[in-house]
Amino acid sequence: MTGKANQLARAAALQIAEHPTSYNPLFIYGGVDWQDAPDPGGRQPHPGQNPAAKIRYTHAESYIADVVRAYQHKSFEEFKRHYRSLDLLLIDDIQFLGGKSRTRGVFYLFNTMIEAHKQVVITCDKYPRRSRASKSA
Repeated sequence: MTGKANQLARAAALQIAEHPTSYNPLFIYGGVDWQDAPDPGGRQPHPGQNPAAKIRYTHAESYIADVVRAYQHKSFEEFKRHYRSLDLLLIDDIQFLGGKSRTRGVFYLFNTMIEAHKQVVITCDKYPRRSRASKSA
């Protein structure tokens, strides 16, 4: 759904669909429940996208659960390989990482992906200055 409130975010999403890593990471701020609109962040297929691209959309809490599971099962190397193999990682509601221990590892993964020319998209429903996740990097 396109409207005045999301024109800039949509334009940036279309830009990275056509030219990956042109905005990297792409940080999208939207008020509470902006993701509930149809097609949040322009995630419908776009002709310029690579159909073979490995894309992962996950909520921040699910990402943390993946990290915890990897530590519990002593499979952290496999976890890192999986995430590093992605072409695009979209983590929704990054503000849930605020105040959590080991959030630096999340940002290390982002940096690793960006250096490898992989796209990272982060969404948040709080301004960055209000998000603890932005302070722990």
